[in-house]
Amino acid sequence: MIINASVPSESFCDSPLWDRGLLLNSSYPALTECFQQTLLVYAPCVWLWFAGAVHVRYVLARVTHVPVPDSVVNIIKIVLCLLLAALCLTQGIVRAETKHRHHLPVPVAHYLATTLLTVTYVFAAVLTRISRKALIVSPCVLFMFWLVSLVAYIVPFYTAIMDQV
Repeated sequence: MIINASVPSESFCDSPLWDRGLLLNSSYPALTECFQQTLLVYAPCVWLWFAGAVHVRYVLARVTHVPVPDSVVNIIKIVLCLLLAALCLTQGIVRAETKHRHHLPVPVAHYLATTLLTVTYVFAAVLTRISRKALIVSPCVLFMFWLVSLVAYIVPFYTAIMDQV
């Protein structure tokens, strides 16, 4: 079987994964839509899934059988994680419907990013809940996930602002 190495990532995305000209030779540095929909989404999610697996094992070893009352802050964290999951799923459905309405193909990367983000936000809610049961108020794993997510989502936010200007 011969694999054509010159096939771009456009079978997975709408655009190439990397475009040096778009990054360096434009009025503002920009990354391709494919890069924003794949690597910038996958990086925080992969971090949480790998570090979260280790954290779950640690937490399960420390779970106390003493009833721990839920705090308002903990409930808000869980509700916000689940709200983010619902918003992510809704945004993915709206984007796909918009492309279908204009008879444009929806790339696989779009479905994968939407699914991965939704499941990751639900996993963050679960980690928040089980960490509370182990008397861990704010796990470092979740702090790092939210920090990496914040840094990664600056790029699409910046791109959206620059596209409107």
